[in-house]
Amino acid sequence: MASKTEKHVPIYNLTVKVFSKGDKEGKTVSIKKPFTQWFDKVGHFVAFPFQQMIATSVKVVGEADPSKVVEVKKVHDAEDKSMDDKWASLLAESSGVSLDEVASPASTLGGRKKRGKKA
Repeated sequence: MASKTEKHVPIYNLTVKVFSKGDKEGKTVSIKKPFTQWFDKVGHFVAFPFQQMIATSVKVVGEADPSKVVEVKKVHDAEDKSMDDKWASLLAESSGVSLDEVASPASTLGGRKKRGKKA
């Protein structure tokens, strides 16, 4: 196990090398997380979230202590959405409006906004 930080960067870099029986090279697991996940507002280290991060990221540790493993929820279809759809989702989420009520620019003709007729 090795850890590393960079000056003025609040990211903790942890490298864990896991060996199984008969495996001489091992498997390397790299973890990069912000320090704020394990320190409270006063600056005290909080062990439980650190233990969860290790158990979730390193399979053998998670198998040894399954109570600390956190299920990672995957964001579905985030990569498949256009930037316009992502902005529409963000706008709808922040304004409390459902996505059905917001027409994304990509869903209108040619990606342009429809204009109403002047009276």
